[in-house]
Amino acid sequence: HVMKKKLNSMEKELKKHWKHQQTVKASNFAKKLKRKQDSETNFLEMKIQSGLNELNKRKNQELDSLNKRILNYSLELESKHNLEANKLTNTSVRVVFSKSTS
Repeated sequence: HVMKKKLNSMEKELKKHWKHQQTVKASNFAKKLKRKQDSETNFLEMKIQSGLNELNKRKNQELDSLNKRILNYSLELESKHNLEANKLTNTSVRVVFSKSTS
């Protein structure tokens, strides 16, 4: 009878110990999974940030290029306009000059 009690008590202890071990294993596994997830998330965030930086860089380069083209075009127009204005001025000076000499 005493032996049976001892066996029961040992069995209870073993079950308690086993449950604790399983809990610890599960907890460690969960922590490991969480670390892996965090690491993958960090990696993805870095990739996304890197992609965004690249897009911004390209966008800025394209904007710079467009701004330069616009500037060149407006300078070209201004220079054509000045040439036309000079031609008109020269013509009117010639007309005035020829009238005054005749």
